[in-house]
Amino acid sequence: MIKLSVKRIGVRVEQLVGFVILVTFLNCGCNTPEKTYTKTIYIKDLKPINLDNRELINITLFKCYPIKIKYNGDKRYVNLYVCRDNELRDTLFVFESSATVPDYADNGSKFKNVLSIAATEIKDNHPDSVFVDLPPQINISPGSNYVFATLRVLEE
Repeated sequence: MIKLSVKRIGVRVEQLVGFVILVTFLNCGCNTPEKTYTKTIYIKDLKPINLDNRELINITLFKCYPIKIKYNGDKRYVNLYVCRDNELRDTLFVFESSATVPDYADNGSKFKNVLSIAATEIKDNHPDSVFVDLPPQINISPGSNYVFATLRVLEE
């Protein structure tokens, strides 16, 4: 009878050790950054956003893909924000040529649902192609809506 109790405890310890190893492995896997590669996006394949006389475009930010290279002033290297136009309920790709990603656009920010683009800040003069850092499985479909602009936090 005593051997049975010791054996049960031994199984529990083995299970506990296995569980700890599994949790440690999964935790390390979750904290590894997403691998990205610089891709060329040709703007002629995309469709500029239709403003429909709107002065402000309210958006929800789904994902931010900052450019990984050190900013050298070349406007073709851009941060990419994958958003939803809240009025049209359509995906919108926002390109922003900037050295850094603002705190409010960070993937962990609480402001993801209160962002906007002012029509006056949309840039009509932009490059024919841009470089973005994206994971290999992410592609921007031809005909997708895009805009060159700066995201802003909506004022309450």
